[in-house]
Amino acid sequence: MPRSELILDSVTDGIARLESEDGRFLTLPEEWLPAGCREGDVLRCNAESEQTDVVVRIVRDSEATAVRRTRIRSKLDRLRGGPS
Repeated sequence: MPRSELILDSVTDGIARLESEDGRFLTLPEEWLPAGCREGDVLRCNAESEQTDVVVRIVRDSEATAVRRTRIRSKLDRLRGGPS
């Protein structure tokens, strides 16, 4: 089944708001996220059929998160006139 990349946009009152690759947002309980997730984290989501059920797995992609944070920090530095 397909894999998706999601960005953790925010968590408020136990509800996580995630942005999908196509810019849509979805919400789900914070407790469904991997432990230690924080805003800006890249999450990989895949769904697998198991008999009559579909199991959704969400994992934090620490490497993609680090790359994303570095890219965003660089953009902010350029906007502020700092190091590029």
